[in-house]
Amino acid sequence: MTALDEQIGGSHYKDNFAIQPSLFITKNKLLFNEGCVIKYVCRHPYKGGRLDLEKAKQYIDIIIEDYYPKEESTKPPVCICALCEPRGSIYTITNFYCNCHKETKDAG
Repeated sequence: MTALDEQIGGSHYKDNFAIQPSLFITKNKLLFNEGCVIKYVCRHPYKGGRLDLEKAKQYIDIIIEDYYPKEESTKPPVCICALCEPRGSIYTITNFYCNCHKETKDAG
């Protein structure tokens, strides 16, 4: 038995999804804010309703502010991808992924 076999505080994930959002988030190496969006969007029909969607929307707004600042910064870009350690290291970012792991993902 693993920790994912038991859900504390309800059954809204276990009963309704082939894969739990936490496993999906971990396997896809999503960052915290992106993971929260997945979690709240998945569970809204089964637990928090509109409030869960409002929470997801707030996390999306945070992501937008982090990735797309309104003012252009003169500071070098900071790597925020899930594959880089330590987080916040300065790298040249190409298509939302840094060059430190030699992978790029088309932003379009």
